[in-house]
Amino acid sequence: ARLQQVMHTSQSEALVQQQQREEEEVQKVLADSMQVYEEELRLERAVLAGEARKHSLHAAAVRKQQEEEYAAALAQDEEHARAREQERARAHAAAEELLLLAREEEVAAVEVALQRE
Repeated sequence: ARLQQVMHTSQSEALVQQQQREEEEVQKVLADSMQVYEEELRLERAVLAGEARKHSLHAAAVRKQQEEEYAAALAQDEEHARAREQERARAHAAAEELLLLAREEEVAAVEVALQRE
């Protein structure tokens, strides 16, 4: 009976040790799985951050292009306004010159009429 009890105790201890090894193995597998999962999350965050930077840079490039186009359109509008102002000034000067010529002709006509009298 004593031998059976020693054998039973020995088998029980062996089972307990086997269960402890299996539990340690499960814990190791779980820890490894958690590390892999955390690494996947880190990589996913890095990818998302990279995509966010890419979109941000694209938006900045679009804004810059729009600002440049607006500045070019504004400069073109100013150039057209200057050209219109120059044309108006030329037209005004030509009108004044025509008016002056017309007065000179009137004066000459009056002088001719006075000389005839």
